[in-house]
This record gives sequence, C-alpha cells and structure tokens, in this order.
Amino acid sequence: MSAATTTNEMDRSTKVSTQQQNQLTDESMQPVPDLIDYVRDYARQKPKVAAMWCFGLGFVLGWRLKPW
Repeated sequence: MSAATTTNEMDRSTKVSTQQQNQLTDESMQPVPDLIDYVRDYARQKPKVAAMWCFGLGFVLGWRLKPW
C-alpha cells in the first residue's frame, strides 16, 4: 500500500515540476528580448561607455569589411 502511495506522490510531483518548467519557459526564457532590454538599460545608465563600445565595434567592423 505504501509503494502505491509513494508512486502517486511521485507522479503528482513530476506533473507539478513539468508545469513549473513550462511556465518558466513561457515567461522567463526569452533571451533576445532580455538582452535588448539589458543593453538599453545599460546604455541609459552609462551612455559614454555604450557610445565607446559602438565606436569600437564600428571601427573594427569597418576595418575588417572595407570594400577594397
């Protein structure tokens, strides 16, 4: 009798954990929008540092991708 009870409890806990994982995936696992929000917040807090990063990336990309 106790083995059946333990199995039912494990099935319930598995269902709950699966539901929690699905909920976490649906709500919090959005890497691209989260990254965009993080970069925007960082740029608002430290505009000079963000501007230097943009300048540096633009310089490197322009140097490596020059048309001639």
